[in-house]
Order: sequence, then C-alpha cells, then structure tokens
Amino acid sequence: MSESKGSLNNNRQLIILIAVVAAIAYFAISDLQVFWNILLAVMGFSAVVFIHELGHFIFAKLFDIKVETFSIFLPPVLLGVRRTENGLRFRILPKFFPKENDPDGDGLLSFTVGKKTKASDTEYRIGLIPVAGYVKMLGQEDTGADKQSDDPRSYSNKPIAVKMAVIAAGVTFNVIAAVAILMVVYLVGINRMPSVVGAARPDSPAARAGLRGGDEIIEIAGKSDNLDFGNILMAAALSKKDEKVSLKIKHPDGSIEDFAIAAELLPGMPVRAFGIEGPMSLKIAEISEADELHTKTALRPGDIVKTVNGRNVNSHWQLREIIEQSLTDSVTLHAQRSNGADETELFETRIPLDLN
Repeated sequence: MSESKGSLNNNRQLIILIAVVAAIAYFAISDLQVFWNILLAVMGFSAVVFIHELGHFIFAKLFDIKVETFSIFLPPVLLGVRRTENGLRFRILPKFFPKENDPDGDGLLSFTVGKKTKASDTEYRIGLIPVAGYVKMLGQEDTGADKQSDDPRSYSNKPIAVKMAVIAAGVTFNVIAAVAILMVVYLVGINRMPSVVGAARPDSPAARAGLRGGDEIIEIAGKSDNLDFGNILMAAALSKKDEKVSLKIKHPDGSIEDFAIAAELLPGMPVRAFGIEGPMSLKIAEISEADELHTKTALRPGDIVKTVNGRNVNSHWQLREIIEQSLTDSVTLHAQRSNGADETELFETRIPLDLN
C-alpha cells in the first residue's frame, strides 16, 4: 500500500511539473516580450544570489567547513553532480524518478562516469525552480537552531569568529561585485537615450502644448545636467496630479522656449506621462516578423532609410513629418543595405501607408 501511494505521489508530482512547464511555454509564446522582461529580472536576481552564496561557499571551504550542497536555483533537483571514489556521479530529477533501496537518493536517472578519484563532500546542483540558489553546510540551518554534530568540520563546531566571517562573506562578495560592475560600466559606458522628443502622442499634454519631433529638452524642473530620456519619464511619473512641470525646450532652429506641462494618465500607460515618445533610429530594428516585413515592404532588419519621396532624412522625426504630410496612399523610400565585407547597396521600395 505504501509503495502504491509513493508511486501515485510521484506520478502526481510529474504531472504537475509537466503542467507548469506547459503553462510557462504557453505564456512565453503568447507574450514573448513580457516573458523576456520577467526572465531578465529573475536572472538578475538569481545572479545577485549566486554571488552572495559563492561568498559563503568560498569562505566555508577556506575555514574547512564541510559544504554538503552548492545549488544554482531552488529544489527539487534537476541535475546533481558530485565527485565520488568511482568517478563523477550524475543524478537527474531524483525526486520524480525514485528507485527502491536508495539511501543516497540517487534516483533511477543516475550514472557515474570517469576514473576513480578522491571523493568530494559537495554536490553541485541545478535546481528545477529557476530562481536564487543556496549553500548547505554541515550543521548549519537557515530555520531554527544549528544542528549539533561531533564532526569537527561542522559549522556548529567552528569558533564564533569563523561563523561571522562565513556569514559576512555573502554581503562582502555582493559589495565587491557591485563595485566591479560599476567600474566596468564607467570604463565602457552605456548608451542612454537623449532627452529629445521623437514625437508627441496625439491628444497628449505634450501634443497640446505644441512639442514636436526634434525638440530637445535642455532643462526639466530646474535640472539641466546629464539629462536623458529617462529624466523625462521620471519627471512625469513622480509629479502630482495636475502639477505643471517646467520644461525648457530647444527647437531644431536653435530657438529656446519655456513650457509648463501637467502629466496625465494616458491609455495603456500605468503611470502619468507627458505623451513624449523617445527618439528612434532610421535603422530597421531586429524583429521576429522579419520575413513578413520583407514581403510587405522589401525592407529587412539592419536597412537604413536615406530618403522619403525624394527628400533626404537624417532623423526619425523628419521621416515621420514627411509621411504625415503626404497626400498619397504610399511613399517611396530609398534605403541602404549592407551586403557584408563593408559593401552596401541603395535600393528603392514603395510602401503603402495603410498596411492593414
């Protein structure tokens, strides 16, 4: 009876696993961009946890504390690897594929490869839940009191100074990593979108105030140093209801004008905004529907628009202005395409303004 219950429980867990994987796959396919953003956030958090746990791990090894497990991501175990006397032992999903008389919990999907060698105390794991991670030391418990052990390598048997060093190592490694990343960022630099109006959203505060593509915002609420497009978004989002935010605008002709604009909740926006869209490039972006784009427009990702209806364009707002002023149902573009080996070609295509 107990064996049948255990088998039923394992089958139930496997079914739940398949259902969760299927749900994640469906969500990823239905909204790839949102899924990608969530995945990046989770991976970023997991990277921080990995560095933190790596600090614990290194200092535990340094002070001869027995480390039983070092895991990337959370249980149940997807893959576990440990060096044994007979070689490297691999075990895959032992929770879902158990076997009888298995005190080590290897499971059915386990095998050993390689030559005989000295056994290791630590199993290195990849968890099935792709977030965070952890280090498990002998005698150390995250919840409740540490377990007592006669093993001199137990965490509980180490001096207080050693315990404090191991605990502090996690935060210390995070600080060191943060400093290193900041140094790299400052040395290499990052691309920031300039504080330039790409376009004003129709019927938005920016459009009603008269802002147009090409206008450069040189001052926001008295701040003029190191402005980028993020400052525009933050100024609107953090403003109070009906509060007018002062903007100093430099128009393409060089003239400067002062504005006072109150942000509003616009359709599809979670926070208040001015309705200012960011500046965009004339280079066709990489998209998943590249073949459909080529069929309809003859354009491919990487192409750069050079002229519209015979007029040279140097910015996206110029292109947009020409299209908005066009009285025909299509426009003629000349675009530049790279053919590799530093060779380019200029080609012409006619694009209908209503692709629907």
